[in-house]
Amino acid sequence: MKRKILGFFKPQFFGVKLSLSWSFKCLGVILDSRLIWREHVGVKTSKVHNLLWACMRVCRGEFGAQPKGFHWFYVAIVRPTISFANCQTASAKRG
Repeated sequence: MKRKILGFFKPQFFGVKLSLSWSFKCLGVILDSRLIWREHVGVKTSKVHNLLWACMRVCRGEFGAQPKGFHWFYVAIVRPTISFANCQTASAKRG
């Protein structure tokens, strides 16, 4: 149920009216109006999925993916992508 707040007006910055949005990105972390991490986790999941497929294309040789190259790609590129802002999400889940 939507409620209208009486007396509310859009914020202004140097005379320019700012539009309201449901989410924003701050230091690489996507937050929504209720401070839920769902959108951030969804974006990171799709990014990691695309990175893993790129790794499969790069590491593909005559006999399939080389385990050593795949492991390097995962440790160097995929793991930092997943773990960015992980400490904030863990503290938010604890309460």
